[in-house]
Amino acid sequence: MAGPDVPLCGIREVDAGHLDLHRRIDTFGRLWKLGADDAALLDSLKEVREAARGHFEVEVAVLSGYGVPARHHRQIHDAILEKLDAMLDEMAEKSNHQRWFAVLDDVEQIFLDHEVMEDRAFYALLTPPPEDGRLAG
Repeated sequence: MAGPDVPLCGIREVDAGHLDLHRRIDTFGRLWKLGADDAALLDSLKEVREAARGHFEVEVAVLSGYGVPARHHRQIHDAILEKLDAMLDEMAEKSNHQRWFAVLDDVEQIFLDHEVMEDRAFYALLTPPPEDGRLAG
């Protein structure tokens, strides 16, 4: 999924986070295709979740640095993290190869939808970048 399918906004920190997140999702997908065991898939999904958490912090800092109210966007991020936590809990409890595929599909869709719909909604507000290039906070 990393590459041309990843929507970019032109802000280095945000774009790097999106690319890193998609690389991790790609790794998760490759592990599933290779038939990795549940523990490896669970670890990979945890890495996706942690990458998302870190990226979301950067995104909110960037929004704040541009003076864009970020409360709503933070709530969207929190809902995504809650979905990932629920997936992690479910898969730690009981999983199988087919269910992992459904989780992979859900994860890909969650992030694609978020980047295409919610993130793109604020991209126009982020140009040009602040003169000093620093993030808020």
